[in-house]
Amino acid sequence: MRSTRKLLSLILVIVLLGSIACKKESSIVNVVEYKIEDIDNYFTVIKYQNEEGKTVLLTDPADFPGGSQIISVNTRPFTAVLEAKVDNTTNATRNYMLSIIVDGKTMVFENLQVLPFASASADVRYVVQ
Repeated sequence: MRSTRKLLSLILVIVLLGSIACKKESSIVNVVEYKIEDIDNYFTVIKYQNEEGKTVLLTDPADFPGGSQIISVNTRPFTAVLEAKVDNTTNATRNYMLSIIVDGKTMVFENLQVLPFASASADVRYVVQ
């Protein structure tokens, strides 16, 4: 009888510790930053995934202030996606870099070069685990 109580107590402690550990893991928040270096008015489309995983579509680069958008993610896996389209109406080649930064570390980036009087697009994706 005594060993049964000890065994049940031990099982209860293990279950409680396991549930606390799972709670801590699921409450971890990652900071995801979508970044476009050298953003300017030639961007006609910018798309990214928000905290809920829904696509946000912007057609005005002013809505992507400073070339950056920061979100907090606490669901996993979370697929971070940044897409952009540029219409270059100048006679000079334009260069940009799209990147996804997680907790201050660049996880993926893509260079986007747009020739004079041309359009081009690029996208970057990263799965936060």
